[in-house]
Amino acid sequence: MQAQSLAMVQPHDFCESTFLELLREDIGSKNYESWFLNKVSLTTEQDELCIAVGSPFLLSWMQKQFRTPLSKLAHHFLGASARVSFHVDASLIEKSRPTVKIPAVKSAPAPGLPAEVSLAALQMKVPAKATSATASPAPVAPKALPQPSQARRTGRKFASLNDFISGKSNELAYTAALQAVQFPGERFNPLYLHGSVGLGKTHLLEGIYKAIRHFHPNLNVMMLNAESFANYFSLALRDRTLAAFRHKFRNVDVLLVDDIDFLENKKVMQEEFLHTFRQLDAKGCQIVLTSDRHPRLLTKTSTELTSRFLSGLVCKIEAPDKTTREQIVEHKARQMGSPLSSSVLKFVASRFQQNVRELEGALNCLETHRMLEASQKLSVNSARKILSDLERDCVRIVRMADVDSIVAEFFGITPEEIKSKSRSRKVSLPRMIAIYLTRKLTEAAYKDIGEHFGGRNHSTVMSAEKKIIKSLEKEEVFKLAMREWPARELVDTLERRLLSA
Repeated sequence: MQAQSLAMVQPHDFCESTFLELLREDIGSKNYESWFLNKVSLTTEQDELCIAVGSPFLLSWMQKQFRTPLSKLAHHFLGASARVSFHVDASLIEKSRPTVKIPAVKSAPAPGLPAEVSLAALQMKVPAKATSATASPAPVAPKALPQPSQARRTGRKFASLNDFISGKSNELAYTAALQAVQFPGERFNPLYLHGSVGLGKTHLLEGIYKAIRHFHPNLNVMMLNAESFANYFSLALRDRTLAAFRHKFRNVDVLLVDDIDFLENKKVMQEEFLHTFRQLDAKGCQIVLTSDRHPRLLTKTSTELTSRFLSGLVCKIEAPDKTTREQIVEHKARQMGSPLSSSVLKFVASRFQQNVRELEGALNCLETHRMLEASQKLSVNSARKILSDLERDCVRIVRMADVDSIVAEFFGITPEEIKSKSRSRKVSLPRMIAIYLTRKLTEAAYKDIGEHFGGRNHSTVMSAEKKIIKSLEKEEVFKLAMREWPARELVDTLERRLLSA
């Protein structure tokens, strides 16, 4: 019966009532009425079915007992790559809570007592024995507890372009994002945003997604990260549903992919993404990608795919300057409702210069200390002490072995080759970069660095350092393995990897 009903439903047309009716047929009326009827709510977000339940116990039970039938139906309605997720929504408890009738008693009821009361009214405990017929101990007033919040938000909360603070470091990327929203597929296609972590790449991507859905409701917009694309592809290969997978990804109007560098060194997945890219580009669909590196620095990505990334507009997002950081901190403080003074906010902006997440973390830290001290104001001296403790706990010690390991991995050679006597271009450039980064990040003596890199003397180490500094100052481009890499981008990328490893 259930199979016949499924055959009558068109895939990808989600209807909650139809879904629940088919679920009733699959699991039986008794199970459905006991666990689902008026006890759950369903929402969908692209290919994800979100099921809200009233308590952690129900969530655990649902996952164990009903995940299989729910997944089967989700795949039919939302496609082969559909996912099922569960979360707790406390508001469902009140909706499903039964009404209890108080049994009749011989004595006259107290004046004004209602005939029916909810379970919530029966929370008061009655002592087994009264200590006195005429007096009873006064009840202890419970501590004030925060009121339960409204229904829990379902689905993902996307950032808005209105909340993005634009400055010299990200002005080009922000302008390109606005153009992609206003003219999807017509300008800057593909749009490739790259930069270090915490600088706003995902914020811009989510803002584009939200704005296009608002201003162009007829367009089919899909946003995901490259890891999800890889997972969907692997699932389609396993289940032999590649046709459904390709239909899903090649029939969108706008494709937004975060962290495209995840596909590095995954040749089969790169090939699949390349075919998807070609088809969408041929139809004039808007494509926006983000990465932590410039396309030329994706050393393990196919040349054809890299050339596709370079065919549109490549925008680098850099660390915000002082003015932009101050604007970001003020904006974040307003959103938090924090009464931190402008002098404290300026101090935070001057202290944390690498990315926006550091600024947010510092603000959260200061606000928490302010609340613990029950103070309306926090002085700059207090902020300096609090943030000094935070920075001390997060110090990253870079060792010389870390440098040659990261550099060797990036260039596709071994640490032993970097330390060897070889003077080939394949080895000499990575060696000079490793020596420069070792000197900068470890401040080791020239003699110690020379001994670490194959027993070289201090003058060789000084010469290698000066050559890299000169290349950076002249903004030279390194040519290696049929590619051209800007010296500054290459060195900055390796430095970020060392500091975040």
